[in-house]
Amino acid sequence: MSGSSRQLNIILVGPPGAGKGTHSVHIEQKYNIPHISTGDIFRDAISKGTPMGVKAKEFIDKGELVPDEITVGIVRERLLKKDTESGFLLDGFPRTLDQCGASFNIKTLLPKVDGICDYCGANLIQRKDDTAEAFKTRMTEYEAKTAPIIDFYSKKGLVRVIDTTSGIVEEGNKEIDDAVAKLED
Repeated sequence: MSGSSRQLNIILVGPPGAGKGTHSVHIEQKYNIPHISTGDIFRDAISKGTPMGVKAKEFIDKGELVPDEITVGIVRERLLKKDTESGFLLDGFPRTLDQCGASFNIKTLLPKVDGICDYCGANLIQRKDDTAEAFKTRMTEYEAKTAPIIDFYSKKGLVRVIDTTSGIVEEGNKEIDDAVAKLED
């Protein structure tokens, strides 16, 4: 897409643990578009103690989705920034039909130094919503609210299914690249 004037907008939708954050790194770097993660935006707001962050934390800590009005507002604000002019990658949005809302993991995407972020050198922490109990809640929320988005976009011919069940990151990245190449044809 580098020589093209066409805008590349990608939305990653999938259940918790599907590899959305992992594959976002590849997409962001290869296609030079910003990775816009609602999770990152919320975590930043929570760490800064902003009013939105405090509200969002109540829902996130329980493994629940942040209400649409909060999520849509922050995403809309982010998409107005100049770096999205040639496209963007949305990760974690939309999560409900009404919204049409740097990752490591201990299995397939380990940091180079145990417990340390490869990018900023900060200590890595486990998200509070990465516990077994919160994961169950996130899966229930996904099935009820997010999975219908796939049907919505499928009816418009806008869905490309990428199978990440193998756990091999490079295979998923290749499928992504093949899907983007078909868009250029």
